[in-house]
Amino acid sequence: MPDVAIRLMEAHNSNIVIVISAGNNNSSITNPGSFAGVITVGASTKDNTSATWTNYGSKINFLAPSGSTLLDPTNDKNIYTTSSNGSYKYASGTSMAAPIVSGAVSLMLAYKPDLTNEDVKNILRYSCDKLAEMGTNDFTTKCGYGRINLKKAMQFLDPPYTIFHGTATLTKLKDNEKYWFYSNPILAPGSYFVDMYKLSIDRNDLNYLETPNAWLPTGYLPNNPNNSQEYLSVSTTPTSVHAKIFFYYVRNSEDGYAINMWLPYNPSTYYTILGKPMIAPVISNFTQSPNPICKGTTGHVSVNLSQGNGSLTYNWFS
Repeated sequence: MPDVAIRLMEAHNSNIVIVISAGNNNSSITNPGSFAGVITVGASTKDNTSATWTNYGSKINFLAPSGSTLLDPTNDKNIYTTSSNGSYKYASGTSMAAPIVSGAVSLMLAYKPDLTNEDVKNILRYSCDKLAEMGTNDFTTKCGYGRINLKKAMQFLDPPYTIFHGTATLTKLKDNEKYWFYSNPILAPGSYFVDMYKLSIDRNDLNYLETPNAWLPTGYLPNNPNNSQEYLSVSTTPTSVHAKIFFYYVRNSEDGYAINMWLPYNPSTYYTILGKPMIAPVISNFTQSPNPICKGTTGHVSVNLSQGNGSLTYNWFS
């Protein structure tokens, strides 16, 4: 599927959100669901479990409701939807789950159009509900990061949360070195000469009320430019964020054929921080008794704050 992969890569480069159903064979996810940059959606049931038939693997992102039994148009635990004959029916499968995620994406972008495609994917990720079968794991190959929760995702788009976009640093680490590609959807298996780049952010000047979420565009592992699970190394605290990811610019094949292409896609040099920033307190009302409090006397002062979650220090001189 090299042509499909190229078109999907171009769509991702154009900041388009791509949602793909994982499939219903209870087997490993295949192309195009395994392409980098796409959102691959598996199936959850009305009983809050992953569906027995949903495909799985390291490329799954999350689950969405899809019914409880396949090919049963009478089961009221399936998704009630339109039929090709102009009526309605109960349907199931990841082809029901993916449109639910597409609808969630549309609502998020309608409410906040400046979100990037990576923002949408990560906000849906961090707002997922964990299913019981996941145990204490943040990610499993059957459930991804869990089942989407649109209400939680939309709450991330309003105060007290803020979404900050900054510019990351793109650094060339290796120049014109030979790498072996064996499972890339665009390149035929073989050796290629590439430049390896690191996209990174290192900040120690943050001021958040609690540990924020942060992300870069996801890419490949260092020294492994193949279509495995999308890789992103992130470490955050309320005062710092450190993240890195790797991209490859493929110059030519071993036999000299020119490629001149970024993989897994063009590296946008932005990063995003989502969290609750510390807000300076603002005094909305100030009272003292007696009024005024004169030198050598005693009294008390009270204030009301209209906003803020940081510390406020008073110095009183008499």
